[in-house]
Amino acid sequence: MDSIQQMLEAHELWVRSHRTQGQKARIEDAVIENLTLNGNALPDLVMPGCTFINCCFTDVDLFAGFFGGCQFRGCSFTNCILGKSVMDSVFIRETVFLNCTLIKTDMYDAVLENVTFSGCDLTSLWFAGDEARAEHITMTDCGRTDGPLPPW
Repeated sequence: MDSIQQMLEAHELWVRSHRTQGQKARIEDAVIENLTLNGNALPDLVMPGCTFINCCFTDVDLFAGFFGGCQFRGCSFTNCILGKSVMDSVFIRETVFLNCTLIKTDMYDAVLENVTFSGCDLTSLWFAGDEARAEHITMTDCGRTDGPLPPW
């Protein structure tokens, strides 16, 4: 079985080659610790039920993906895209961000449902767009964001 890193690399190859090489990744119910991604294009990633612990995402495009029932604990997102591609929004449902940083992260046209942010630094988190939707969002002990946010 491939490691998570190998699966993500194969997924990135699949994306960059216009879906002719590599393979689309669907990673379910995995615990992913200390993963560092920098400068990766990983749209259309499907990761239901995954737990990310102390992972670092820098300049990563995760648009048009699905993260349902996930937990992000102690993770950092810097200059990332968790928003819309040409046609598809990212869907983040039933997900918890605990003690995470989302710095200069774009959630343009993202769909958030039943998402909790607890103890997070949201410096310059950007949530906007005509398709953006946020329902049942809980924020506890989070740093203020500079970007526009929907009514939480």
